[in-house]
Amino acid sequence: MIRIKNAAGILSTDVPTGRVLWVDQLNGVDKLAMRGRLTIPFKTLTGAKDAASSGDTIMVLPGTYDEKNLLKDGVNWHFFRGANVVYSGNEAGGIFDTSEDGSDAAVDCSVTGHGEFSLLNSTGSGHVVHFATGEQLVIEADTFLSHDDCVKVSGASSGLLRIRVAGIINSTNGNGIYVANSNNSARIEADSVHASSGSALRIVGGNVHVIASLLRSGSTAAVNVQSGSGLATLDVLEIVSDTYIGILYAATNATLHVINARIKAGGSVTYGRAIDIRSDISAVAPALIKLTGCVLVASGDADTSIETVASPAQVQLNGGGATNLAPSGGITFIGGSMPNDAAIS
Repeated sequence: MIRIKNAAGILSTDVPTGRVLWVDQLNGVDKLAMRGRLTIPFKTLTGAKDAASSGDTIMVLPGTYDEKNLLKDGVNWHFFRGANVVYSGNEAGGIFDTSEDGSDAAVDCSVTGHGEFSLLNSTGSGHVVHFATGEQLVIEADTFLSHDDCVKVSGASSGLLRIRVAGIINSTNGNGIYVANSNNSARIEADSVHASSGSALRIVGGNVHVIASLLRSGSTAAVNVQSGSGLATLDVLEIVSDTYIGILYAATNATLHVINARIKAGGSVTYGRAIDIRSDISAVAPALIKLTGCVLVASGDADTSIETVASPAQVQLNGGGATNLAPSGGITFIGGSMPNDAAIS
């Protein structure tokens, strides 16, 4: 048997760690690394993933790793604080990706710890998480950053997705969270979700439960429910658009339930409403838009706090709420009323 010593003179056989692979950018060597040995770690995430088998866990020590497409069915990850994945290339695909640009297959695995994950490429299509097919994916991290949509959930007909980010989910040129035609069970938690150019949350059909202190957009609606069906539950303290509508609803068969949120718009007269409804949902029972304990804050020069542009619309109120400007005449509230208080800001 070959007996290999590391730089400190410790034999590789001295520290067996079972079904665990170690990655150390500073001291690792992919060609010498051994599965289940702490003293001879891998240098790259890809090298460890290729060597791992279902049931293994890859432990990632502090360092900056310029890699992506880390998912492998049955292989789990744990990132120590200071372990950062920063992909700077231009190839399509996400860091955790079940689409055709990634694993292109269902996975059952978890990612834990304090990893920080970023995609810096501005020419290719890439997401920190792209969940496109089923099974179970559970991710825990400190931060997400992407030039494109940061978290994309699309096309998955089944499966379970759970994401918990201690800090920010941030997109510089796309949507913070984008859900499209997905029937899976997605639950996404973050301290805040930001989007400079897109929406903090954009939905084009599908189910999602978002928990956050803040959903914020710089130049468009903070929440944009565009089309399709499904249920979106937003348990959020603040929903803010700096220059546009707070929530834009243009679907006809998607249920949006907002819980205990301050919904604020920063746009002009036309685009400064807290909620803008642009589809005919007047005859749908029960109401597709449900507000539980929400406060609506239109911009200072807006004409109403909530308005339906296309036709009259029903909005269900649960647990009261308040607004700084009167709703438009086309809004019918079910289950209560929403008092006006100009002092709300």
